[in-house]
Amino acid sequence: MRGPPLTPEDFGTIGYASLIGAGVSLGLQPLLLKSPSTHSEQAASKIYKGFWESASKKHPVLKDRVPVRIPIGETSKNFYSPSANVVVTGTNVPAGLHEYGHAVNAQKRGKIWRDVWQKAYSTGRYSSITGAVGGGLALIHRTPEGERSTVSKAAPLIAAAPAVPMLAEEGMASGRALNYIRKQKGIKGALKATKSLGPAYASYLAIAAPVPIAIGIISNRMNKREKTKLINAVPHSKTAALLFGALAPLKPPSVGQLAALAQNYSKVPTYTQAAAETLKKLKPVKRNAKANSLPKVRRGANSRTNVQSANVR
Repeated sequence: MRGPPLTPEDFGTIGYASLIGAGVSLGLQPLLLKSPSTHSEQAASKIYKGFWESASKKHPVLKDRVPVRIPIGETSKNFYSPSANVVVTGTNVPAGLHEYGHAVNAQKRGKIWRDVWQKAYSTGRYSSITGAVGGGLALIHRTPEGERSTVSKAAPLIAAAPAVPMLAEEGMASGRALNYIRKQKGIKGALKATKSLGPAYASYLAIAAPVPIAIGIISNRMNKREKTKLINAVPHSKTAALLFGALAPLKPPSVGQLAALAQNYSKVPTYTQAAAETLKKLKPVKRNAKANSLPKVRRGANSRTNVQSANVR
């Protein structure tokens, strides 16, 4: 069962988040991935060869799967093609080792798993769109009773899911590169390499993060709208106002508890009794006089009856 449609404000939030992610992917990321030269061509080639030999000792299957390297200029984009097993990289060694890290990840997998993983990785590149669609559909999912379902509450995680393979793959490739540099040049060399690899990985996070954050904001709005709707379903009076004031020091009531309050109102003689029945189910955060009692309420100037404080434990 699906709930009511999202509000225009919700659609706007998702739209802006998608534009930010797409803008980073198409505009900002190509600038961050440009890599200035750090070594001569001869020195870089020697380092790449040493990296592959080191990886082959740990994964013997790599000995017969050496990728073909195509040298490029320092302002061109480095990349790896799993289908052709070709590394296109220049003389920025950290960036080049990162691409060789992709090659290790791909070539140690079987062909079927390699193809599946590559498709999942490609989906992550468009996570600002796929995440927005998946997260949006999850948000409006409801239980048969019309309440927010587990799927709806997990909408931010669903929106983030398409980007997970991309972030994992980029993290593993950078990890392999930094680990090899650490072994060759120590911690200082690895830290220096992060100046090149860090901004590049941050750009992938900037693609993946905006939509799940937006979905989380909308999910919070929906919770507030549902609680407001349930509170408004209870008739307003001085007693009602004081009741919700007394709830402040306690653990905030859930949607289900507010629904029970509205339901109890129709079954018991007075609002105060309904309130007391609901308050008994709430767990106090602090036990003090203010938290454990409802304030006195005077019903009217001409009334001889006062609503006395009710202890809540």
